[in-house]
Amino acid sequence: MKKIGKQLGKNIAFGFIAFGFVSASALVSAQEQISRSCQNQSKIVECVQANILKNQGQLHDQLNLSHEQEPVWNEFIASVPVSSKPTRLERIAMDKLTTPERLELQLNQLKEQEAKMTSNLLALKTFYAALTPEQQKTFDEYHAKIARNAHLKPEILDKQS
Repeated sequence: MKKIGKQLGKNIAFGFIAFGFVSASALVSAQEQISRSCQNQSKIVECVQANILKNQGQLHDQLNLSHEQEPVWNEFIASVPVSSKPTRLERIAMDKLTTPERLELQLNQLKEQEAKMTSNLLALKTFYAALTPEQQKTFDEYHAKIARNAHLKPEILDKQS
């Protein structure tokens, strides 16, 4: 009787191990498919936008916003645009410019970026002020995680989520 119980226990354990491997390989396969689509340069903007929308949804769920806070959330999300492809200075066009012209163009781009960041900061402060202290803590922890992983590619972030 003990022998049958031992054998049955081993078979169940092996079954769980096999199930774990199958589940893990299916998950890795799905993540690899997402990663491949993010590596395609023509689809990188869509991939980044999808990740931003996914992160916004996760944050919304984690904050457990009250009915009164929903309009402030909606204003915050509407004021912080989902990133589009950043304007990149074409090397061919840049090569035709003089050094002062090139630096002036780069400075103008930095000023545009600063204006966008200032606008985003104002929207963030307005939304943050509407949160409870507990929600602020959740918000801070969520964004600290994103900041720690900011140097990672989108497909690596997907694997960590």
